[in-house]
Order: sequence, then structure tokens, then C-alpha cells
Amino acid sequence: MNKKLFRNGSRVVLLFLIAALTNAAYAYGGSSSRAQSSSCKTVRISEENPAPKAIIPELSKFSFVASSDARESSIAVKIRGQEGELTITQQPNKSYLVKGHFPEPITEAQYVRIDILSESVQGCPSHHHYLVQVEPEGQSDEE
Repeated sequence: MNKKLFRNGSRVVLLFLIAALTNAAYAYGGSSSRAQSSSCKTVRISEENPAPKAIIPELSKFSFVASSDARESSIAVKIRGQEGELTITQQPNKSYLVKGHFPEPITEAQYVRIDILSESVQGCPSHHHYLVQVEPEGQSDEE
């Protein structure tokens, strides 16, 4: 009888521990109810130029289309600490054509990650990123 009581008591304590640890994990950013909500839609990014995985001679200008549920004032583009200077135009379909450039072009051979940050009108954060390869003209792997 005592063994059975001890076993059942141990299971109850274990369940409470698991529940407490799970709640603690969520409290420290384990999940976001806003991001998990079906009513929260993130901003869609399309028509990236340069295209993802493109090999380009330099990176200075870029463009993309952000979906109509983007909050225009939240759109930002960053690479390696530089923030792009943007021109945003709302299209007839209510999406946003975003064109921009970086104050200092990247001309050295390297992979570059382009980060597009935005927020939807519902307040849902979005982060879209992709890589391009900068390979200046006249430079080859054989040098």
C-alpha cells in the first residue's frame, strides 16, 4: 500500500514539475501567442532583386515587394550594420514596391545576407532574409 501511494505521489509531483518548467519556458520567449495565433499573418516578401543566391558584381541597390498587410513605416532592410535607404510605393493591388540602396556598396568578394524586417498591420513581426554572392567582375577562383 505504501509503495503504491509513493508511486502515485511521485507521478503527481513529476507532472507538476513538468507543468512548471513548461510555463517557465514560455515566460522566457518559448512561444508567442501573437505569433501562434491564426489571425496573425506575417508579411510576405516576393520579387527580391537581386534574387536569392544570385551572383552579382556588387551590392548597392535592391528591390522587393511586400504584401499588402505590411505596415509601411515598419519596413527596413539591413546588411552588416548598414541600413538601406528606402523608397516605398504602394501598388494598385495594395502591396508595397520597396526600392533602396546602401550608403556604401559592397564590392569585395563575399556572401552577403540581406535582412528584411517588417511588421504586419496586426502587429505581427516578420523577418525575411536571404543570401547573395558578391563576385566582382574580372575576379575568378583561379587567382
